[in-house]
Amino acid sequence: MTPRPLAVVLALLASAAGPALAGTVLGDIFPDTSYASGQIRPGWTRFYYGSMDERAVGFARTADGGSVVVLSVPGGTVGPQIGLFRLTADGQLVGTGFGTLGRRLVDAGFTSVTTMTLDAEGRILVAGTIPGTGGLSDFGIMRFNADASTDTTFGTAGRAVVGFDTSIAFADGPTSMLVQADGRIVIAGSSQPSGSLSEFAVIRLMTSGAIDTSFGTIDNGAGGRRGTRAPFFTGKAAYGAKILRAIGDNFVVVGTTVVSDLDTDFAARILSSNGLNIAGDVGSIVLPIDEPGPGNSIYDTATSATLNDLRTITIVGTASGRAAARRIVFGPPSGSGSYTSLEIDTSFVGSAIPGRPYRYVNAYANTSAEDVVVRGDGKAFLVGRNVPSGADMLGLTMRLRPDGSPDTSYSTEGTYAYRAPTSSGANNYATEFKAVRLDGGKPLILGSAVDATAASTDYDGVVLRLNSDYIFGSAFQ
Repeated sequence: MTPRPLAVVLALLASAAGPALAGTVLGDIFPDTSYASGQIRPGWTRFYYGSMDERAVGFARTADGGSVVVLSVPGGTVGPQIGLFRLTADGQLVGTGFGTLGRRLVDAGFTSVTTMTLDAEGRILVAGTIPGTGGLSDFGIMRFNADASTDTTFGTAGRAVVGFDTSIAFADGPTSMLVQADGRIVIAGSSQPSGSLSEFAVIRLMTSGAIDTSFGTIDNGAGGRRGTRAPFFTGKAAYGAKILRAIGDNFVVVGTTVVSDLDTDFAARILSSNGLNIAGDVGSIVLPIDEPGPGNSIYDTATSATLNDLRTITIVGTASGRAAARRIVFGPPSGSGSYTSLEIDTSFVGSAIPGRPYRYVNAYANTSAEDVVVRGDGKAFLVGRNVPSGADMLGLTMRLRPDGSPDTSYSTEGTYAYRAPTSSGANNYATEFKAVRLDGGKPLILGSAVDATAASTDYDGVVLRLNSDYIFGSAFQ
């Protein structure tokens, strides 16, 4: 069967005024019109801070079922500002109790805004890069109270700045963050010393914003530690994308390893609960996709990952310009009960490409997977973008069966694309999806979309909630 072009978006999606077609093939691809019902196109909500290009960073669920959204907003002293937004459970900006009319704009002195999360008290943590030693960058972290006010008890006046600089300057940048049950904050990303190879980097902060000196492998010169820097494969550059907490109180860092000038691969490594890695390459796994690209290149780049359960991890990203995924599992515990190895999950059939088993590759070129969530029935839902022709862009969704093959009960090829509405209700020119979580079994998708029909101008944040015939939220989101 010849795949239909992703640029062809059903006209029904433009109006989507009728009830959900739950239980039918088309039901799950339709916007849930009970969400953002007061918006110009129900199912979609658009939010912004003026006429600047606001871009999606991340979002997280609040205790009342709503969401806190973080956007990167131009106009800061050295880079973007932090845009904080609070949505109700039904997709509206809250009217009170959060900034001004549900939003707040903060210049934190960041040069980029890259990741966010919430802690158990509903406080908002936002991380990005900040100017550091030698004109390079450090990790910058800000914490806000649940009402969007700056939490001045954190770091210095609400902001902590940490890096891996020693006798030379390092370029440090965060990409992922999680909060442990005890409130300590784990931040992962990449760190590159001047003139040397990049490695993934992980640091842990106390709830006060101070560095946790019990975590990591780097000697801080005062009898403690200052985080961990390591490759996925000895002697090869590494870039961290996601930090996860898995079985045995282990952390798993997911990212990309460089194999050669024309070859990069997905990769992952186990760290202990105190940030220690096993000597050599033990505890690491390299996961090539090897989709051929221009000039005989095989560039695979991991962008995100999620836990299916405490032993199983789905990793997503791109493979030579196509959305891709792989799945790994922890190996059996050692005699002491510790987990020291990661293995390919051979039950993940994926696209069943001859000679390249256990991997999913999207059928369409110029696609990417930016995030993934796994439902309780094992189906994975991926989001990203597609550029089918010219400069226009579509928000892309993909659903995989538990074995990693495209779920044709979602759409003909398991893939569907969307154009967000403009403020006038017309289909826009450029939409991209950044993050996804489950909201009562329904995919809730964060992205960025221009407020124009024929040009890439004035990006805003957008959230879309889709229907689902599956009403059960995974515990691992």
